[in-house]
Amino acid sequence: MVGKIIVYSPETGNGKIITPDYHKIKFYIDEWNDYENMPVIGQEVEFEQFEEYAHNIHPSKVDLQFKQSKSSESKDREQNSSSTNRKDKKAKEKSEQPKIKVTVDIQKCLESHFSEIIYKVEDCEELLESNKSLDYVKIRRFLLTAYNNLIEIDYSFENNELLEAKQELQNAFSLYLYFKGETEILKKAYEKIFLSKQTEYKELYNKMEFNKSEISILKSKVKTLETTINEKNEKLSKMSQRSEEYRELLTEIKHLKGTMVDAIHKAGKLTEENQLYFDMLDDFYETNFEIFKDEFQEFIEYYKPKLEKIQNVLAYQFDTLIWEKANRSKAIKRFFHQAGIVEEFSSITFLKYFIRTLDEKKLSKKNKTLMNLLEYLESQKKNIILYLDDDLEFLNTIKETVCTMDRDTSIITTSQPGEAIKNIKKGYLNMLILNPKIKRANIEQLINFAREKIANIKIAFISNNIDYELLTLAKKFDITAILHKTVQENELKNQIKQFIDDEVKL
Repeated sequence: MVGKIIVYSPETGNGKIITPDYHKIKFYIDEWNDYENMPVIGQEVEFEQFEEYAHNIHPSKVDLQFKQSKSSESKDREQNSSSTNRKDKKAKEKSEQPKIKVTVDIQKCLESHFSEIIYKVEDCEELLESNKSLDYVKIRRFLLTAYNNLIEIDYSFENNELLEAKQELQNAFSLYLYFKGETEILKKAYEKIFLSKQTEYKELYNKMEFNKSEISILKSKVKTLETTINEKNEKLSKMSQRSEEYRELLTEIKHLKGTMVDAIHKAGKLTEENQLYFDMLDDFYETNFEIFKDEFQEFIEYYKPKLEKIQNVLAYQFDTLIWEKANRSKAIKRFFHQAGIVEEFSSITFLKYFIRTLDEKKLSKKNKTLMNLLEYLESQKKNIILYLDDDLEFLNTIKETVCTMDRDTSIITTSQPGEAIKNIKKGYLNMLILNPKIKRANIEQLINFAREKIANIKIAFISNNIDYELLTLAKKFDITAILHKTVQENELKNQIKQFIDDEVKL
């Protein structure tokens, strides 16, 4: 048979021959029988055909006469048919190619990789049931700063209980950061958590990488041999064909060409092998990726909020412990008194004191976040009371009374109706105590405004005397309770507690 070389790759040694009737036949370089010259695209050749491959190929000694080109319409039909056949063949080959087996299923991979996370969540059931927490990500920097400042005020402040609570909190935070880092990038997680546990996948991947290295070595060898053969051919062309040296060099060149053909053939075989490996690896990767994606997302949605809750509850407990200990320290009490801090010992109080020392006109970005933190801490209070009165002495009395009650209740005191309105606008209050006889205030408008801005706000009047006029006014505005000013501190505290707990009704 005769034909023309239309495809040839020196790197792989693979090629194709087209015959005069446009039939395409594959060939390998080891079937090339001309040791003087290598195949080139466009070269006319003679060969024998066995099945789909050409054998015993050598340059042709006759000119080939190819048939006239077919009509474009006919070509299009054939090309479309050929394309369809190729796709069908490719799909068939893909379905028939060997499959990589899953060594460890996705669920077990997740459980193994995040065993410490799972154990932590299972071990903290009690913390997860708590309804008292602080957003540790928000408060972390200030909380630790406050802790270190208190140690500076009283060097004996830190004890084993505080150190253990701090360490437990930091461990929980580290675990949270680890989980967050391991779950942020899906493909990275897929490869690290799932693919790294698949034995067959890794073995095949390593084989492919080894083949790549071998192919690179073989290509380098072929390139060196080509250079050597060209140099020796040039030397051969200058020798007498009858000399012994000529025959010896010709034999050497044929041997080198044979070695080069073997290297090209081997590189081609490894390239084909790697294509199969790549297809198998790619099929395994794509098939399991979507399954992993769904299961991984479910895993994150279950464990991430639990890890956040654990660290936030521990933050609340650590914060509580800090200020309980501070309240027993004479040195810290003295510092608070000298600084003019009369509110409860808490992060909110300490933060207010710190903010008070800053120049509001020159607040850095970092310090501005402290203002947001203060609002957050205020909003976390279970009971937030706004007390409006122009009796300045009693403003301080009731503030000191509330500060000694519990850490879930805080009070904002003011004698200015404008300040009261500003705080109502913020929307985090849930109780309002006011003197109905306060000057410079329209009580009816203030009450209506508070109820418009804050749903279910509880409102109480406070007065020295309770008379018919006050009771009538309280009924008119549907006031929850009336508190007495002229009582002992314990009784005042009891009145406020009853008001908070809805135990006092008019």
